[in-house]
Amino acid sequence: MQQFNIAVAAMILSSFFLIEKEKDGWAAFFIVLGTLVKLYGVVGLAFFLFSRHKLRLLMWLAIWSVVLFCAPMLISSPAYVVGQYHEWFTCLVEKNAENLGSIQQNISLLGLVRRTTGCMNYSDLWLILPGMALFALPYLRFSQYKNLAFRETILASVLLFVILFSTGSESSGYVIALLGVCIWYTAAPWKRGKWAIALMVFVFLLSGMGSSDIFPKFIREAYIKQYALRALPISILWLWLCYELCTKDYTPIERPMLMNKKIIGYDAKRIVRNGTGLGSYGRTLINDLAPLMPETNLRLYAPDAGRDDLRNQVELRDNVQFCYPDHLRFRLQRDWWRVKGVVKDLKADGVELYHGLSGELPSGLAEAGIPGVVTIHDLIFLRHPEFYPAIDVFFYKRKFYQTLHEATRIIAISECTKRDILYYGDFPEDKIDLVYQSCSTNFNQSISPSLIEEARRKYQLPQRYILM
Repeated sequence: MQQFNIAVAAMILSSFFLIEKEKDGWAAFFIVLGTLVKLYGVVGLAFFLFSRHKLRLLMWLAIWSVVLFCAPMLISSPAYVVGQYHEWFTCLVEKNAENLGSIQQNISLLGLVRRTTGCMNYSDLWLILPGMALFALPYLRFSQYKNLAFRETILASVLLFVILFSTGSESSGYVIALLGVCIWYTAAPWKRGKWAIALMVFVFLLSGMGSSDIFPKFIREAYIKQYALRALPISILWLWLCYELCTKDYTPIERPMLMNKKIIGYDAKRIVRNGTGLGSYGRTLINDLAPLMPETNLRLYAPDAGRDDLRNQVELRDNVQFCYPDHLRFRLQRDWWRVKGVVKDLKADGVELYHGLSGELPSGLAEAGIPGVVTIHDLIFLRHPEFYPAIDVFFYKRKFYQTLHEATRIIAISECTKRDILYYGDFPEDKIDLVYQSCSTNFNQSISPSLIEEARRKYQLPQRYILM
């Protein structure tokens, strides 16, 4: 089981990575598997608040718990499997007591304090409870959730915590802690200083190589093992890490190539959610504009990542970037962010112009001093309200008139739409621009006359016809 610590580290890392990629089902699999195999995997639950699909994650945790618990019953009786887990629990309790004074085990902060003080009669809870409180404190910084560097540093904290506060920590388990150390050093968006480098060297020498021949045998046996000194450097680093999590801003620092670029923001909800219509318009527009404006950064603001197949239709370029409110956990919060909260992010990101692609702009945009352009496709809900539920007409009308208040200019996609805007809305005509919609290259395909004739006969169409 000693070599299984590498797999434990992989399971914790996988659960974090898969939650980041919104593959909550597989993340739940690794959390449950790690828990049932060596218990350490349960710390994957520390990433629960970072999931965009919490209910889905909970559901999969329940499903995998049942599946993996019952899987051994295919070759053993249920009574035997339940009995084995009962014995495992009993062994863990007994082993915990044995580890308190063991030289080969408890190479942790708990063991370090116990052995250096020589006091053996207190409960480890005096250290574990304050440690848990310090570990949980950064979770109160909800505004930092959106920053990947913050979430990665939480991952580093988890990997260190399971070693520092476990009486079962052993030499081979330090592969887990050292992975956390590397993530801590590299995740920070700021440049590490000389003290951080010095601490990394200290960690490498004592925590990483403390049981090797780099130290004379009498030092290893009489000091490093005797006093669990391998835990000292990573204990210092974890306290430093917790301080940073509670005080530092993990907002990404702009890459030099974007420093002097103009920034235009776009409402990308329909880009990532709608397969046709408004979604197709948005994706085609961004794909057409991006190569024409290489010195302009196009930021696509969406309440969530939406559908992978739609998002991937936006061509990856250096000047195109998706932005999500990752610090907001619930869909209602993210939808409200699109209506109003996004303005705060637009200001923070230095957006110089915001384009609403589907007939609406966020509230407070004009007050924030950000020029707003909105594309209005039609006003059928005003021209023919009988085609819509009354509640929809009510909300669409509110959005329309609020958007007129926020807009600096309006793009109408047809003469008819422009006439309707002037008829129903109080907006200067000289600030309405007529720009016909572009057509995706998907529709720019040559069809042979024989295929056209075949389709005409199949659907019994006349020689001259119009498709609506």
